[in-house]
Amino acid sequence: MDNIQLLLKSTADVKCQVIYEDKTILIPANNETLGSSILKEALKKLLISTEDFHMYQLYIMDDPVKPLNIGLDLSIEEIRSCFIEDLVMIPFQLQKKWNIFYSRQLFITNFSLE
Repeated sequence: MDNIQLLLKSTADVKCQVIYEDKTILIPANNETLGSSILKEALKKLLISTEDFHMYQLYIMDDPVKPLNIGLDLSIEEIRSCFIEDLVMIPFQLQKKWNIFYSRQLFITNFSLE
């Protein structure tokens, strides 16, 4: 019998590191992968219903003080172009939208002009 060798080649050329609360997951992607696919895959891995994807938002953590909110229709190639260097791991943070709204409302409610 002939000796058979298999070569597995990954089509993923970048990893997306997604942080949500106290969990961190890695998602393989390529330049054509859309932000919406990253979001849905993150929700699956975190055991959150993908039907609720509209309740979540992805942020690029290039600047921890001012994370950049990304459009879900952006590709990884477009997201990578936001960085000076060509990253092989893109850091994302996943947040529930109502948490953002609530924290802003809390700030506005507690603000006074006295």
